[in-house]
Amino acid sequence: MDQEKSIEQEDISQSNESNESNESNESKESNESNESKESNESKESKESNAQAYLDKNIKKLNAQVEETYKFAFYNLLEERVSSNPPDCDWLTRLYGEIRLKLTQLLKKDSHLRKEIEESMDLELFDQMIRHNALNMEDFHKIIKYVFAKCEQLQSPGRDKETNERLEDISELIMSGNATFGSVVPLFIRNANYCLDLIYKDIENLSDVLKQANR
Repeated sequence: MDQEKSIEQEDISQSNESNESNESNESKESNESNESKESNESKESKESNAQAYLDKNIKKLNAQVEETYKFAFYNLLEERVSSNPPDCDWLTRLYGEIRLKLTQLLKKDSHLRKEIEESMDLELFDQMIRHNALNMEDFHKIIKYVFAKCEQLQSPGRDKETNERLEDISELIMSGNATFGSVVPLFIRNANYCLDLIYKDIENLSDVLKQANR
């Protein structure tokens, strides 16, 4: 009888030890799993931070490259416009690009589009600069017309910025020190700046409308 009791106690003891061992193993596995999970999360967080840092630096580098390119472009433009004879083909092409950006904002049968195409006649503009028939006063009128159309086509929130860009050019012209070599690059840069903002606003509005319709 005592022997049977002793055996039962031994079995119970072994069972308890086995349970404790299992619990210990399960606890160990759970801890290892948690540690592995934390390690993976930490790794993903580091990778995410590294990617964000990389994207930020790439964006900064692209901005620097673009700024350098623009600086070189407008320096070359000033040089070509100031040369004798000036690079009429390039100047007419740049003027035509501004006209195109304006007209593409309008329907083909739009009265305003036809007005812009007629007022910004490329052939007439080309002939005037080739024969030195475009004086600063007339050129100033052309510049004012372009910015007036920008203001007409853009959102009211952009009016102040557009007026400031026009004022920069007008102040240079009225200073008495203006030359075509200095005015043309400023006109091309500021006009394109305002036009690009119009297209950017349209793109942003389109994205908002797409999200709203989802």
